[in-house]
Amino acid sequence: MTTEEGPWKATCTPRQYEWLRTEDAFAACVTLSRALNQLRFARHAIDGISVDEHRTYASRQEFNTIFVAAATLFEAVDFARKHIGRYFRNYPEFDALAAVWKDGDNRELLDKHIAPLRNQAVSHFDLAETKRLLGELTVTEECVFATGRGNSSRYLHFSLADAIAVMTFVRPLPADTEEEVRSRLSHLTKRMAKMSHDFIYAAEALLGTILTTYGFDTVADKSASPSVPSNER
Repeated sequence: MTTEEGPWKATCTPRQYEWLRTEDAFAACVTLSRALNQLRFARHAIDGISVDEHRTYASRQEFNTIFVAAATLFEAVDFARKHIGRYFRNYPEFDALAAVWKDGDNRELLDKHIAPLRNQAVSHFDLAETKRLLGELTVTEECVFATGRGNSSRYLHFSLADAIAVMTFVRPLPADTEEEVRSRLSHLTKRMAKMSHDFIYAAEALLGTILTTYGFDTVADKSASPSVPSNER
């Protein structure tokens, strides 16, 4: 949103704010920016999944990081599609943002994988979906409901429940092995991370243009601590 090298902030005067606070379009911008805060957190949480020395804990963290990131992406896209276009569809930057969810591969990812996961296993907990997938899950050696370590709640992982959620996300074929399901989960997660990245930067570009038209100025933030250089882009 800026070419500033050090800390910066986008500001407007109290008088400008008095006008903006009553505008539905500005409220939509603030809501989108809230979605972006959470989406960026979720996006980088995927990259930062820690490998704990105890696999039970690491598996729980890994699966649920992916699940929450998927639901967050769904909500962010859904909000932008329903509300941002209402006010800003004439901006070229909105076309670039809309192109993210209109892309054929991304649309398939959203509709076939992310939406079912969000609707049935993350934002909502669907008993019928769980029962259906339990009927499809084949157990050849033992059914592991939970794993843990001693009496520590930190390491408790209800592994069967997350396995069912993975099935909702991956949509495995009947003949898929556990390794094939894991491979497809990894592939879908990478696709989701790429889509999140594209959405974030397109939305930030749009917000930058909107804020300029609203009269916001980008200035150095002298009250902030110097930031650490980032190679994120």
